[in-house]
Amino acid sequence: MSANFAKLLEAISPLVEKTAGGAGFVPKKISCSSSEISPGSVFIAVKGEKTDGHRFIMDALKRGANAVIYEDSGVAAEDFLKLNPILALVKVSDSRKACAQLLEAFYGNPADKMKLIGITGTNGKTTCAFILEKILSDSGAPCGLISTVRYSYPGFSISAGRTTPAPELFQKLLSGMVENKCLWAVMEVSSHALHQNRIGNAKFAGAIFTNLSGDHLDYHRDMEQYYLAKKLLFSEYIDKNGAAIINIDDPYGRRIMSELSGAKSASYGFAEDADCRITEFKGATDGSNFVINCGISSYQINSNLPGRHNASNITACFCAAKMLGVNSQDIIKTIKHGIYVPGRLEKFTLKNGATAYVDYAHTDDALEKVLKTLREICEGRLICVFGCGGDRDKTKRPRMGRVSANFADNTIITSDNPRSEDPNVIIDEILSGIEDKRSCAVISDRREAIKTAIERSEKNDIILIAGKGHEKGQEIKGEIFPFDDGDEIRKNNHLSRQDAVVEN
Repeated sequence: MSANFAKLLEAISPLVEKTAGGAGFVPKKISCSSSEISPGSVFIAVKGEKTDGHRFIMDALKRGANAVIYEDSGVAAEDFLKLNPILALVKVSDSRKACAQLLEAFYGNPADKMKLIGITGTNGKTTCAFILEKILSDSGAPCGLISTVRYSYPGFSISAGRTTPAPELFQKLLSGMVENKCLWAVMEVSSHALHQNRIGNAKFAGAIFTNLSGDHLDYHRDMEQYYLAKKLLFSEYIDKNGAAIINIDDPYGRRIMSELSGAKSASYGFAEDADCRITEFKGATDGSNFVINCGISSYQINSNLPGRHNASNITACFCAAKMLGVNSQDIIKTIKHGIYVPGRLEKFTLKNGATAYVDYAHTDDALEKVLKTLREICEGRLICVFGCGGDRDKTKRPRMGRVSANFADNTIITSDNPRSEDPNVIIDEILSGIEDKRSCAVISDRREAIKTAIERSEKNDIILIAGKGHEKGQEIKGEIFPFDDGDEIRKNNHLSRQDAVVEN
């Protein structure tokens, strides 16, 4: 991180259209947030979804920026140079891409110094990330983790702000992993991150595709654009010798397999033509047992993770680890020992003999898979408590209502993170997908909804509290209030946290 600005600019030379001013200084910091700028910094003006960074160029200059990278041709660059003749001004064709690639160079290209494994898909990313991180760590190779739940590496861990972090934090995390001798980094790669070029020029030694179902259509507009964003991990970011592991139980997975070129690939799933086929699945209250068949070899899997969807997640990670050189028996041993993923089918045994599960399921596909899993082991009634997030994809709201009504005996519709929206409007949109509302109740206060579900439950009933999972807060009107679904269960039952079973 000692190269001068002129040298760093070589990393984004294809994007540079015009330069002015002095570029001989050594940057102390590079950021697209003007509030982070101090003397010796480089400010990159990025056009975001809600605001335009070009509006904050003057603020960055007042804070002491030595250089400004911008994209908008309407910027009066000469006026800025009059204010500060030694300022370096760089016009680029794509400031978002320039931001990621310049930060990559600033931190010394850390992705080139270890092996990255990326996981993309609508559901299952977090579970796969935690499984793979555990397998690789148990194999004796220090491993970093970038997930929806946390960013971590040996000696360091913080709660995640988003699935795939912004370029500055992303490169800083990778740099920390390199400094701490990580040989691997396992990361969830969101469709937003791929579409927004957040990961720079990183290349992946392995890439997993879990599935694709309706979500984030407020951003991507339609499923085709959503698919094309996910596909970038395999078409643009996988290493030429990288391994692609694809779920062909999913139609979009089959499509990716047919469109792959140049990468080693393995398909997985319950499908008869899968390279790694799941057979003999048996689910239970304490996990699942099944067989993975790869060619002429078969592997018996015993796991604490319940459900067919988790059999798929485990098989994806088994294939990936095996293709990346981990001994198959070591993989099986790690899986058998047990894996915990926060807020993914996290289990609580209630005083009245009922059981509650907290899960992050926040799409109709994920909710259906989790409810089907719980239905298989439920001896009483299945009660589902859920809501939908505000300022996010509205198309899934009626679908989620329909799924809960179809697979749960009773549904309590409540708030998730309403954000700037009216919770009651969100609830009405959920209800619009339910024909027979006789088994549904509406309790907009999430705390009260969880309490009511517990009070109404009886021995052998199962309660699913879905949508927020690991989250520790509830966002309402721009403010985040402390809230933890698991804590609400404990408060109402004076419980200690149980050993968890897992899903995403």
